Amino acid sequence: DEWLVTAQVRHWNQYVSKHGGLPYLVPGPPTSSIRTPGFENLLFLNTFSQPQTQNPSGTLRVAHFHRALRPAPDVLAAAAAAAPKKPYGAVHLRLEKDLDEYRAFKRARLGAKTTFDEMENTASLRACAQGVERLFVAVAVDEVSNAEDKAYLAQKRGPFDSALAFHGGNLSARFGAAALVVGAMIDMEICADAAYFVGYAGLSTFDRALVDVRATRDQWTAGLAVPGNCTFTIRRGDVGKPAGAPSGVHVHHFTSLP
Repeated sequence: DEWLVTAQVRHWNQYVSKHGGLPYLVPGPPTSSIRTPGFENLLFLNTFSQPQTQNPSGTLRVAHFHRALRPAPDVLAAAAAAAPKKPYGAVHLRLEKDLDEYRAFKRARLGAKTTFDEMENTASLRACAQGVERLFVAVAVDEVSNAEDKAYLAQKRGPFDSALAFHGGNLSARFGAAALVVGAMIDMEICADAAYFVGYAGLSTFDRALVDVRATRDQWTAGLAVPGNCTFTIRRGDVGKPAGAPSGVHVHHFTSLP
């Protein structure tokens, strides 16, 4: 609808007026298409876990890009309805069966048990989870085919004796062919506002964006996030491994810009 587009553009422009790294938008149908490879590459390179291309100013730009893109009101309403009562934690479990189509991703995946066990054994995460009784799980439950993962999710109990919550609901009936995309938007809104978040930035650009958004909070300069946020990633290998920690699966705590 025209009023919605105008409102969204107004929100974007009001937001970017505080931050010089994003372009202004003009409402109305496009009259021409102009490629902006420089701007696109800045967003793309800082989104993936490649230390040689990431930098604090790029992290800040990605974070503001996602904040300026406000979802439509009905998507925000669905996210508000699905979010657990605060305070709640959030974890993204990349368990969907489409990973089977990508050999490297399938090898890198971590099951629900491994993720929950590592969360339980991470002291800084345990501190963030104090007094947090609910854990929102961002996962397409119907797309999980691994028997052990399905059994863990069915128990509805997570690390720190938390109660698991999912966005649920029949999104297809409300959003049609866009249901999967809307589901991801709902999950991102909920995870961004969680008391703590655990993702897998090496396997998911969804998590990479959430790390940036949460690490910068409402900052307008690329500086240390104050107070330190409870944002974590879990992964295999030695990238980001704490000093002295053994090789293998580990949890990394982001205490400032990535």
